[in-house]
Amino acid sequence: MYLALASIPHERPERTMPIEVEARGPAHVVIRYGIFRILTYANGRIAEPGPNVVYAQGPFRKALDGFAADEALSVLEIRSCLHDLLYRVDRHGHGGLMIVSNAQPQGVESVSWRIEGNVLRLADVSRLREETLRRSERPASDPDRISFSRARERSRMLSALAGNLVQLSAALALTDGCLWLDGGLSPRGFGVFAEVEARLNVGLARDAAATEVSIADFRTLGARHRALAALAARNPGCPAIAVSVDGGLSAALRVKERDVVLVWRFQMSDLDADDPFDPHRGEIWQGMLRDM
Repeated sequence: MYLALASIPHERPERTMPIEVEARGPAHVVIRYGIFRILTYANGRIAEPGPNVVYAQGPFRKALDGFAADEALSVLEIRSCLHDLLYRVDRHGHGGLMIVSNAQPQGVESVSWRIEGNVLRLADVSRLREETLRRSERPASDPDRISFSRARERSRMLSALAGNLVQLSAALALTDGCLWLDGGLSPRGFGVFAEVEARLNVGLARDAAATEVSIADFRTLGARHRALAALAARNPGCPAIAVSVDGGLSAALRVKERDVVLVWRFQMSDLDADDPFDPHRGEIWQGMLRDM
């Protein structure tokens, strides 16, 4: 159910954006200002975003760093591509679910939409970039040397190729089910459905290092988050992320030395940089309001 509230009238109607209040069920309300999510009120409280586990030190980032090392990728590159992927999925407003695993994830139904054959990986793009740089630095007498301008053009094309890989993954993440990514963040399967267990120990981490954890009732989680926790439980060491339709992200990881699936609720600060209610944008919007 949607309830649209009229914007405050002013002399420039082209700048108006309606405020929408969407009631999704008992004690679950989502408020938007135009296309921007303002807040979600669920179960009698407003959820506070936790640490950005993609960047903050902790077991989740350590797992991502491990995949980067296995793929001979730079840590910055894998985080940058994951950031871009999450940004694209979040901005679409549909939400999505994904898991990073080099082998086919355990505890899933048969992957009917598996991507077979040779899949270009970010590691391949990185290798070609390094090769291009080395060839541009060779002596002028070397027949394999390429000019700086040609190296720059090739590097530009490889950057576009990496962006296309991320764009493809983002599109596949918008289908029903989970997107399976390999360690190089290349898509290997989509429309993957998790076998959700009836009972599962889920711990909500309050900090990136998971030093403070509160046990959650698995039955109260939404369908996407139950699938998120189930995927992480059956695949220790494999990072999983869910992008909520309401905004915000949840990450899950089963650390081998723990008997619970760790779940973090977080928000990447720059994902909502264009949110008119973001404190970092407050001065800009105050200026625009004064001009209206």
